[in-house]
Amino acid sequence: MNSTINIDVAQTVLNIEAQGILSLSQCLDDVFESTIELIRHTQGRVILMGIGKSGHIARKIASTLSSTGTAAFFVHPAEAAHGDLGMINTQDTVMILSKSGQGDELSFLMPYFRKLAIPVIAITANADSPLAKNARHTIVIPKHEEACVLNLAPTTSSTMMLALGDAIAITLLERNAFKQEDFALRHPSGHLGKILTTFAIDIMRPEKHCPIVMGSTLISDALITMSAKNMGCLLVVSDDQNQQLLGIFTDGDLRRSIEQFKDWHQRTIADLMTQNPITAKPDQLATDVLSTMKTQKISALPVVSNNGTLMGLCHIFDFYNMDDYETSL
Repeated sequence: MNSTINIDVAQTVLNIEAQGILSLSQCLDDVFESTIELIRHTQGRVILMGIGKSGHIARKIASTLSSTGTAAFFVHPAEAAHGDLGMINTQDTVMILSKSGQGDELSFLMPYFRKLAIPVIAITANADSPLAKNARHTIVIPKHEEACVLNLAPTTSSTMMLALGDAIAITLLERNAFKQEDFALRHPSGHLGKILTTFAIDIMRPEKHCPIVMGSTLISDALITMSAKNMGCLLVVSDDQNQQLLGIFTDGDLRRSIEQFKDWHQRTIADLMTQNPITAKPDQLATDVLSTMKTQKISALPVVSNNGTLMGLCHIFDFYNMDDYETSL
């Protein structure tokens, strides 16, 4: 019985907060558009500020903005009033979160922002508050019951602020044409960074370790190389120093050759190879290479330069840990 009660309470909380976010989405207007444009044209950073729960939400918004292409950081209002205002300059934009839009910590700061003509964006539930009246743009959070049964603890209101911060960050991301590669530069560590910063040249087996034969090599000799390298294929290159990739010879090609030619064992590898094979470029993302291999149902993909010179080979075994990374995209 207690378990059922607990779930009922949790579902009520989630439903109330979901309704709050829905009501917020329906309240967005030209002020939101003006806010986005102000931030887009900010030459400096976006400074997030807030007290209490609003402060915690402001920190998260600053982090999300920074990771999605908008330079931002959090400054605590109390610390700002004791010297940290020096971190904020005339090229910055300040975004202040406060449900009530009141409080001494915030009121101490407004004269400084006015004096230096630093634009302030207010996110508040009180359109008549000092914060709202002194801000250049004020996004008003709609009044909605808190999920707290006492209607006291910031729950729905803080969730709406958090969601609004995400909406601002992702809108900026799309307007600024922020790309996957840009995201990777800000996330070099962990799985995500590895996905977006690993290229074919990083994971390929270098040319000197690849099973390579020239086109004039007899199949009987070529198979010795193929067996010794144990990669299930041969890379066929031109009979000169340029090592232009001519084709690839796989286990499948061997089976087809035996079925098609009675004298297969007397032929050269050039007669039996697959010409113009699918290749990868060294600066191609490793995940794209893996995707190509899966789509084409192949286990090896040669890596060539722009002029067709063989550089290496990506084998399916080289992507042993890449599947988990790819599915997290």
